[in-house]
Amino acid sequence: MEKTMGKFADWFIEHDKFIMEARLKQEKHTLKKELRLLEDESNRMRSYLDRVDALIEKDEKSKSAFTDKSDMGGPQMWSQLESRLADWEKRLVKLWSKKPRDYIDIDREYIARELPLLNTEKNAIETRLRKIEELIAKTRLLIDDLNEDLCRELSGGHSLAAVGEAIVEEFGRRLMSAYSEGRKKFRDFLEAHYRINKAASRDLLSLLEEAGMLRYRFDLSDKDKGTPLVYYAPGEFSYVADPGVIYHLEGWWEIIA
Repeated sequence: MEKTMGKFADWFIEHDKFIMEARLKQEKHTLKKELRLLEDESNRMRSYLDRVDALIEKDEKSKSAFTDKSDMGGPQMWSQLESRLADWEKRLVKLWSKKPRDYIDIDREYIARELPLLNTEKNAIETRLRKIEELIAKTRLLIDDLNEDLCRELSGGHSLAAVGEAIVEEFGRRLMSAYSEGRKKFRDFLEAHYRINKAASRDLLSLLEEAGMLRYRFDLSDKDKGTPLVYYAPGEFSYVADPGVIYHLEGWWEIIA
């Protein structure tokens, strides 16, 4: 267990250093890739925590076996933890499927020895999960910093919040428009309002979408949830040939600022 804790400490320091260097180099794509990796690690640790919790909370009189189907192939760093979890799941669940009167002394000794280790492992996993969440929060903040820098560069010194407010003032909180038509309207406005060229308006629009300030929403009713969506090239669709399918959904632009 100590060896795993040491590996995690080294892993944490390495990734914290990595995201700081990426911020200094203004490598937003690297930060976004690192964020996805950290979120994957967080999900993996939550899965481990759920498995340990399930074992700790298992009643000794329970007759049902633990049936977790989590991905067993984790990163090399977690191989020792995975091995211990697999062993606990195999042996403890097998014992807990017995009736207590059928326990032999060796069974009781194993349970008495391993349950405290499970609680210790739970505390360690919770600590690692919290530290991973710290890295995720920091990475998101660094990405936000780079987004702000890019926005000011593209708009002539204006913040994301200011650009968002200008769009709301022009279009309101909702723009009832098709996806492509709405994009054109936004770009035309950005070019005229900030006196920027087409390349800058394209990049600025992409940034606003990435930051979640502009989102295209679809109108999907409950009765349509089970209806398949079908892709057709322009001019190919026919309701007569394909009744009962949704060709495309009606949508609108939501402006969040």
